[in-house]
Amino acid sequence: MPTKIFEGLNPQQIEAVKTTEGPVLILAGAGSGKTKALTHRVAYLIKEKKVSPANILVVTFTNKAAEEMINRVTKLLGNLKFQMPNSQQISNLNSQISKLPWAGTFHSICAKILRREIQALGYRRSFIIYDEDDSLSAIKQAMDLLGIDKKQFNPAAIKNFISGAKNELISPSQYTKYAQGYFGEIVLKVYTQYQKDLKLANALDFDDLIMKTVQIFQKFPETLKRWQDLFKYILVDEYQDTNHAQYVLIKLLAAKHQNLFVIGDDYQCLPAGTKVLTPQGEIPIEEIKKGTEVIAANGFGTTMKAKVLRKSKQKYIGPVWEITTKSGKKISASKDHIFFSRLMPSQSQYFVYLMYRKDKGFRIGQTKGIRRTKQGIIHGLQVRANQERADRMWILEICSSLSEAKYYEYYYASKYGIPTLVFFRQGRNLQILQKHINRLYDTIDTKKRAKQLFLDLNLSWDYPHYRPQAVTLEFIPVHKGRQFVSLVMFGEAHLGQVNPWHAHRVRITTTDPFLRKKFEKAGFKTRADKRSWRVETSRKQYADALSLSHQLAKIDNLEVVKLARLTEMEHNLVFMPVTNLRKGMLIPIFKNGKIVEDEIHRVTVKNIEADLFDLDVENLHNYIAGGIVVHNSIYSFRGANFRNILDFEKDYPKAKVIKMEQNYRSTKSIVAAAQKV
Repeated sequence: MPTKIFEGLNPQQIEAVKTTEGPVLILAGAGSGKTKALTHRVAYLIKEKKVSPANILVVTFTNKAAEEMINRVTKLLGNLKFQMPNSQQISNLNSQISKLPWAGTFHSICAKILRREIQALGYRRSFIIYDEDDSLSAIKQAMDLLGIDKKQFNPAAIKNFISGAKNELISPSQYTKYAQGYFGEIVLKVYTQYQKDLKLANALDFDDLIMKTVQIFQKFPETLKRWQDLFKYILVDEYQDTNHAQYVLIKLLAAKHQNLFVIGDDYQCLPAGTKVLTPQGEIPIEEIKKGTEVIAANGFGTTMKAKVLRKSKQKYIGPVWEITTKSGKKISASKDHIFFSRLMPSQSQYFVYLMYRKDKGFRIGQTKGIRRTKQGIIHGLQVRANQERADRMWILEICSSLSEAKYYEYYYASKYGIPTLVFFRQGRNLQILQKHINRLYDTIDTKKRAKQLFLDLNLSWDYPHYRPQAVTLEFIPVHKGRQFVSLVMFGEAHLGQVNPWHAHRVRITTTDPFLRKKFEKAGFKTRADKRSWRVETSRKQYADALSLSHQLAKIDNLEVVKLARLTEMEHNLVFMPVTNLRKGMLIPIFKNGKIVEDEIHRVTVKNIEADLFDLDVENLHNYIAGGIVVHNSIYSFRGANFRNILDFEKDYPKAKVIKMEQNYRSTKSIVAAAQKV
């Protein structure tokens, strides 16, 4: 056995490394060691299976990730050195490149393929790749040529529509049936002229790199066959994040040998026996079929019927979290299944929290459940976050007394070596200067220490219990972590007649003047408020709202925070994995024909061996299970295209599916840690 390659791997990782032939789907969450499995698999193919590095294609979502992977593989292989291929090396496909592996992003790999093959489409190999500014200039030039007013029609907005079409492999001739209304006709005209201008300039934009590669493979089977024979082993990370063009590209390349290894996010589910509400009453989830109508929330406290588009099923051995509310509603779910929740301020509660600030790191503290301020009664986390301008906070414990809260504050601080000292002394009577506070947080690597706390308590970085609002009275670059795009499911007050559910609101509000310029340059209209500015709009389809949210977020590498307006209360509920739910928090339930809030009375964890199920519900993407409203997790709640994961299992019915346990830990240790919370 190749000891070095398998060193430090758990059984699931070893299985992923050794299963080299045929399609393999890895379902894994954050911290599960999926990247390590991919890296060791590449080394195993080269060293033990004697596969030529040139026959291995590794696709990542950043070139940095590809470089890091290459470096790790190089260390595992010892003296066997290799590097990423460049355009000149590709010119001799059969000799020079045989010593080199392929690793990079979809775009960088396609650029290298096109340097060899693009003449088939009438371009020269010396083609130019336009960056974003070049593309926008070319769009403006096409509009001038067509006599289209750039003040009336935003060039950046047209560019975004063209980019979306290319990601769906829609050419100008095919776009005719998608061009709706006058603006759609304008986009079609500009798209057609823009592509003509690009070809005359022997240029491609970023989206063309994948689209043109797919076109060559589809039009010229012999060319596709050559590249299929080269890429006998294909590995793709973050497979659920691939768009349609990327999905088709990989499907074409892998069609011959089918040695396709993809890593995707694990979807989370509910165990058999869970009762789902339908118009005919409650039905066990395992009896729900495609096309079955279920009752789902459609916003502002109301419900409606909605069809099930698909149902997932998987065998499972591991922990589930059981949630019981004060009114007796009960549901069990596997790790990370998404619920909706909010904190309920209470005079009798004390929060023990983990606070994060980008320039300081982490600290542990405690606060009252309710604090009285000039603005009224608010919960204690909000006060603490405002005092220290925190970026996000997680609840470690909810206690019934100050003494108990103090105990847990000192317990976690001592166990994990994370300070309790405040980030700022301003307004506090402390016997320590600010420069010494700064030195403490500069000296101690709190991020490394907090990582273990996250693992032990199953906390999720993406789902803190509290985030301060993105608006700051004065923009300071260090507070950039507080800016985010908010997506409120059913956030629009008006109820549609044709589509009788509330539309979904997308919004960003901040004071950052530099960010405002970036948004306007990208074609988004901004509105000025008294001290800030905002972009705010709505979409009827959740998928469209999700897509728009991520378009906005990509402009400056922001996060998307997802909320839901499910009850008549003015409060939005936060998307929250079941592992982050705590006693005393509020969740939505179905009662007397309405969606109302109920308090969590108990959270317990137990091990099970059972079939798990989840539903994808048309338009509304939620359903009522055990009397509690839950999000359907097979509809990507993080913006990923989970259809690609589902289609993988359909395209490759004999695929080996390997589930990786988060944090490499046994289910017993997960249960033990969770029970402490």
